[in-house]
Amino acid sequence: MKKSNPIALLPIGVFLVIYLGLGLLFKYGLKINMGFYNIPIVVAFLIALLVACLQNRELSFDAKLELMGHGIGDKNIVTMILIFMAAGIFVGVVGRSSAESVAYLLLSHVPSQYSVVILFVVSCFVSLAMGTSVGTITLITPIAAPLAVATGFSLSLPVAASHRSSAGLCSGTTSPSSAIPPLPPAMARAAR
Repeated sequence: MKKSNPIALLPIGVFLVIYLGLGLLFKYGLKINMGFYNIPIVVAFLIALLVACLQNRELSFDAKLELMGHGIGDKNIVTMILIFMAAGIFVGVVGRSSAESVAYLLLSHVPSQYSVVILFVVSCFVSLAMGTSVGTITLITPIAAPLAVATGFSLSLPVAASHRSSAGLCSGTTSPSSAIPPLPPAMARAAR
């Protein structure tokens, strides 16, 4: 068995130090509003990538690029990138207040005491349609936060409702694209 090397985690550490360090500096040190949104995340990622490329001197630079290409070409990575790109395009087109608009649209049609239940049901459908819990959480959590503010619920309730939908019966692992498990006995009786 090959011995693990903790230095292999250095690129992740560099990325976190740059991103979190600059975010905290902008937000609390320089008092810049929304400090984490002002960080060029691509620059932090490229610096971490450079650190990763400099680590193993046994491989040529071309071999390292080929190895990265194989990792990035994985179906799950490509799916995740497409989901984040689609979310970024949506925010770019509609604006940063798009999640608030969706939350207020929900509240204009549903009494506030039922809003968390509706958010859970919507999250279930989104999770089944996307087949990924990360995509559901990425899409629904920005809606859950303004919903909590507008309804007076604790932030943890609507966020937990959106996260639990993608971790239970409605998760990506139980979507139509994967094997569908049998219903629990209590649900099977209720379905009859």
